[in-house]
Amino acid sequence: MTVLVGVMGATGIGIAQGPQPAQPGRILFETFEGLYVTDASGLQSKQLLKGPTFAAALSPHGDLVAYADERAVRVVSLLNGQSLTLASLRGERVDTVAWSPNQRAVA
Repeated sequence: MTVLVGVMGATGIGIAQGPQPAQPGRILFETFEGLYVTDASGLQSKQLLKGPTFAAALSPHGDLVAYADERAVRVVSLLNGQSLTLASLRGERVDTVAWSPNQRAVA
């Protein structure tokens, strides 16, 4: 079993500092075309990534998405679209990503 933990800091990708209200009703889903986020109604969908992902998770505040693909574990901001690579993968596969409750770490 491999455990990967990425610690988030002041990275400039739109990380909420301090207690923030959650963005209610955001839903992640994947199709053959890529990873999407939508509101609860399904009317405001936005494609985040093209191609397959192995795992993805919304942050507790709902403003970041952590995901793993065949090359890396990354975080993308829903606020400004910037991304940060937490770990490069070489011949490994990450099947699950999860956020800490304070949104400062990804495991």
